[in-house]
Amino acid sequence: DPSGFNAMAFVAAYSLFNDVLPKTGGDHSPEKIREVAMSLDIPLGTYPNGWGLKFDRRGQNERCPSCIDQWQGGSLHTVWPPELATAQLRDVPLSKRV
Repeated sequence: DPSGFNAMAFVAAYSLFNDVLPKTGGDHSPEKIREVAMSLDIPLGTYPNGWGLKFDRRGQNERCPSCIDQWQGGSLHTVWPPELATAQLRDVPLSKRV
């Protein structure tokens, strides 16, 4: 089965080829590509993995939520944030020094 990394790579390429490059007017210079990318406002939940696209002034995508995954029963499950969780967080063994 494809992993989440496959979905992330697909969405990154798809957003570039479908949402950014067609809006450059044929000018594929780095400056124009950045200008177009920075101007986009694609809502969260638009892409197949649930992401959207809106870059902050530093160039970080604000519509790419972080997730915490945990291996459970031989499968990887998202356990945080709650709205994206596919399983509950199980005990995390900590050192007695913690």
